[in-house]
Amino acid sequence: MVMGEVLRVPEEYPTIQEAADIAVQGDIIDLAPGIWNQRVWGLSGVTLRGREGFSKTILDGANE
Repeated sequence: MVMGEVLRVPEEYPTIQEAADIAVQGDIIDLAPGIWNQRVWGLSGVTLRGREGFSKTILDGANE
């Protein structure tokens, strides 16, 4: 199994989409806790994870 890069939002990339735009298959987009009011495109083969678990990181694209 090949491990990809870990792209940290917002420390390295201010938005999830900015990280998704440069991510390649196998990469992990690591989100800080909070509610992220963003729609995200282009995550095929990319893992999106909440740094402190799903109960502390919410992705809400409906309220963008």
